[in-house]
Order: sequence, then C-alpha cells, then structure tokens
Amino acid sequence: MWMTRLTKRPHLAWVPFLVWVGMAFALSSQSSPPGAATIGAQAGGQGDVLVHLAEYAVGGILALFALALSGLSKRGWLIFLLAWLIVLAIACVDETIQRFVPGRTFSLTDVATDALGAGAALALVAALSWVYRAMHENS
Repeated sequence: MWMTRLTKRPHLAWVPFLVWVGMAFALSSQSSPPGAATIGAQAGGQGDVLVHLAEYAVGGILALFALALSGLSKRGWLIFLLAWLIVLAIACVDETIQRFVPGRTFSLTDVATDALGAGAALALVAALSWVYRAMHENS
C-alpha cells in the first residue's frame, strides 16, 4: 500500500534520502560526533572507514530508490551512475562542512571512502537486479 502511494507521488520517495542527507550534515557539523571514539576503538582504529562505507552505502541505496520511483528506473545503468554522482556530491559538501568545524578537517580520503561505499552498495543492487531479471526471464 505505501509503495502505491509513492508511485502516485514520486516526490515523496526523496524524503528518506533527504533525511539521510540531513543526518549526515548534522553529524559533520559536530566537533566530536556521538559514538565516534567507541566505534574507532572497537574496529581496531578503522572505525572511521567503516562508518564512511556504511553511511554512504545507505545513501547510495536511498538515492537509487528515490530516482527509481521518480520514473528513471528504465534508464538501465544510467540510474546507478546518477545515484552515485548525487551521493558523491553530498560527500564533497559533507567534507567541506567539516573543514569549518573545530577539530574536523576536509579529507579527500574520506570522500573516496564515501564514493567506494556508495559504489559498492549500488554495484550489489545492480548485480542482484540482474540475477533477479535473469531468473525470471528463464522461468
């Protein structure tokens, strides 16, 4: 039922993505985001990388979802590229925000990690979509 509402009002599909963007920017505007030290300690010092990968994997999937429900689902690989580029732009803005926050810095490594997280999630969705279509075409 909720999916029917979204297809009738595709602009609503952007709400989860925009909430994600707001949360990302809110965390970036803090000198010491909540849980950052704990995650870093538990992940053997790689917590920052894991957080960036996971955060932007979610963002990539939400961007893809919004684009697909906005009518771009028939565009093949182009929709995946567009979702990745949107999330990459958000990553650049996110890191730029951090440049002006005391105790935080702009990091191209973080932008690359964000791009990798989004790209990996989008590649996984594309592969699963291809397998699903292949299985249903042959049945």
